[in-house]
Amino acid sequence: MTISRRQILREAATGFGGAALAWMLHQDSLRAEQPRTYDLRPRKPDFAPKVKSVIYLYMGGGPSTIDMFDPKPLLKKYDGQDCPTKVEGRRLGGSQKVMASPWEFKQYGQSGRWISTLMPHMAQVIDHTTFLRGLTTDRVDHSTAQFSALTGRGIAGFPSIGS
Repeated sequence: MTISRRQILREAATGFGGAALAWMLHQDSLRAEQPRTYDLRPRKPDFAPKVKSVIYLYMGGGPSTIDMFDPKPLLKKYDGQDCPTKVEGRRLGGSQKVMASPWEFKQYGQSGRWISTLMPHMAQVIDHTTFLRGLTTDRVDHSTAQFSALTGRGIAGFPSIGS
């Protein structure tokens, strides 16, 4: 009986797959010796909370924070000029010119928070607002940067904030 090369590879692959499965199951059984338990019952916080509620706004496609709360003096300085630094990463064929916000900014409240004329009523509640300004990413395009900020990974398919 003659066996084709394709049949040999198919049979060998099943053998390799079986060996890999046996190894993975063995690894799981080693980990199973240390049982993991999670106590999900409500418990008292470490300190008395000051915040009564949180409203998380995610505005994909909304106005840029640079146009609302984040004046950038250097953007004004280089407005309309070629970017003075090298931009690395994905380029979709768009302009590499610097574009400043078209809105003017003023400081408001005891916090002195900068707010643009785009958000005139925000000045009334600015001292009751918290800004999280610690998010950074190495992603240069919006979609993967959003995935990175909301899921911790630059690709789709993972649980995100609020899920």
